[in-house]
Amino acid sequence: MNTQIPLVLAALVATTTPALAQEFTGAKFSANYAFVAEDGADLTGTSLNASGGVTLSRQFALGGSLATYNIATDDSDVDLFNATLRALYRVGPDATVGGFFAYDSIEDLDQETYGIETGYDTRSSHFEAYYGVIDVEDDSEQSIYGAEASFDVAPNFAVNAAFDTFRTSIGDADSTQTVTTLGGTFKLGNGATVYGNFGALNVESTNGIIEISGDANVAGIGVSFDVGSGRGTVMDNRSFIKATLPF
Repeated sequence: MNTQIPLVLAALVATTTPALAQEFTGAKFSANYAFVAEDGADLTGTSLNASGGVTLSRQFALGGSLATYNIATDDSDVDLFNATLRALYRVGPDATVGGFFAYDSIEDLDQETYGIETGYDTRSSHFEAYYGVIDVEDDSEQSIYGAEASFDVAPNFAVNAAFDTFRTSIGDADSTQTVTTLGGTFKLGNGATVYGNFGALNVESTNGIIEISGDANVAGIGVSFDVGSGRGTVMDNRSFIKATLPF
């Protein structure tokens, strides 16, 4: 296992420790269930996520996320763990830009991702976007990128949209996998919400001569609990697995 993981976990714990309560900006906890909404499809997934952030000074903030995933079919069952650590510069009272380090562990595979991201929060909206490069040992190039946004349209209801892409290229061969969703969130009060998303999983691949593409409908439901305003520091984890199902 990568030796940098204890540092990531320690930093995430530091973002939520009571000793920094006066600088605490927010946290989010969620549980999700997602699936391919096609006749005969047997791909499903579940996830548990926790994110938090603190402001260190007027300009700087730290944030982190932990997540566990399970992807299952009739014939297989795979577990994945993700830890994401972010260092952020505040460009406004509710907006940040910065960099992130993410670690994924899936069975015998450990991989690291480095990237940039931005986050923005108001009382009635949320936005975040990211781009990351996966550190691989072969000749391929792998990257992840995506964005999500939500806007209140009623006192207790918000609409949201998101996409997450995982891309791999080596020589003339190139493949992309993208999950795009639209959905709604109902606010139960005191930070608790329930939400649902519906969208498409798109896969495109080419070897420089032949191109192959396919689509499948996907859906997801979940519950979450938010504490604090976030102020651009509480963002989702960064992982290639998010381009598989709408977690």
